[in-house]
Amino acid sequence: MESADMGSKSSVFDIALPAVNDLHPRFITIGNSRLVRLEGDARITGNGSWDKSLYKQLPKAPPAPIPVKLVPYYAWPIAGKAI
Repeated sequence: MESADMGSKSSVFDIALPAVNDLHPRFITIGNSRLVRLEGDARITGNGSWDKSLYKQLPKAPPAPIPVKLVPYYAWPIAGKAI
C-alpha cells in the first residue's frame, strides 16, 4: 500500500489489518515478473500523532474499511507508483 493510494486525509501509519481478514491472492505481472499480490480490506484506525508514543489506544469509533493491494517488498523497485 502506498500513500498515493489513500488520498490526503490519511497516512499509511493509520492503516491496520484485522486479525481475521479476507485477503485474496491475485496473480499480476510487473515488468517481466509474475508475482502474487494480496487484495482485500484493511481498516483506517484514525489519524493522530505518534510523536513520543510507543503505544496508543484505538479510537472508540469503528474503523472505516479501505481497499488495499499488498505487493511483496522485493517487487517495489519494479512496481512503480500505485500499481
